[in-house]
Amino acid sequence: MVIRTSPLASILQDVLDFLLQAYQVEVRINAKREQIESLNELSKSASRTKYEMSAVHNADFHSDIEKIDELQENIVQDMLELVGAKEQIMEVIGKVENKEMLALLELRFLCYKTGEEIADLLGYSVDNVFKKRRKTLEQIKL
Repeated sequence: MVIRTSPLASILQDVLDFLLQAYQVEVRINAKREQIESLNELSKSASRTKYEMSAVHNADFHSDIEKIDELQENIVQDMLELVGAKEQIMEVIGKVENKEMLALLELRFLCYKTGEEIADLLGYSVDNVFKKRRKTLEQIKL
């Protein structure tokens, strides 16, 4: 049995999938931030013990610090790519002209609010939130 989907349903799903990436991007950005903080702590710890090390190990110390710096640079590059992806999502949402619907999408896809939370904030029923969201998503072009 072949299930047929309408072109509109397929486009709607593509838009929804695109916007739902925002949460995963945010999670990854936060993970990268934590990695950088951890490496900063490691670097500080290594610097404190630097003076306790003998001259024989001094070259190893500098090599280790360079590795930490390189890891941090790689993580920052990853973060910049993720921020770019989040900017794209924000641009797509920002093209919505109706300010009420713009707020709805921002709350859902950038603030990660549930339908119930959005309904409370905007004074809608939960069903109305989902209907308005769907109607707005149908108007978005990727």
